[in-house]
Amino acid sequence: METLGLVITHQCSDAWLQSADFERGVTRLNALLSECGITSVAISGNCFSPGYIPDIYPHHGILSALHAGLFYRPECHLLCVAPDMPGLSTELLRWLLVSGRIAGRSCHYRHHGLPLYLHNSQALRECLEHRLTCGEPVNTDCLTILQPRQLVAPDPSCLLRTLS
Repeated sequence: METLGLVITHQCSDAWLQSADFERGVTRLNALLSECGITSVAISGNCFSPGYIPDIYPHHGILSALHAGLFYRPECHLLCVAPDMPGLSTELLRWLLVSGRIAGRSCHYRHHGLPLYLHNSQALRECLEHRLTCGEPVNTDCLTILQPRQLVAPDPSCLLRTLS
């Protein structure tokens, strides 16, 4: 199954998303993902432009972005990355990608929601759909619903975000 690179923008300000810094971040991520063998990249966001994947259930944070990526691209696993992680490297992404593929399950680095390898399955799509539509409050950044495997990063400081 192919892996889609998905740029998660839910914590970025609108002003930053319109800036040259955002464009540079996306260009950098495209290069990193390409070095990992990922040829298709999309941006999550409530935008109906080419190259974007809009949320189906807006205002539910990262879970909404993940759900939309899985829903619109059910034939792909997802490697989700943030555009404001200047320390992110090809090696960290490859380790995450290989670990997720070998284990056949979602994984991320301990104490960091992104980057995230999301192993796409019907069960996971249904789980997210239920969580986003059940009427209960959604902890929008809680990834425990995904039951991901947690990896230990060799240098966690490389995973810090600028949160622009």
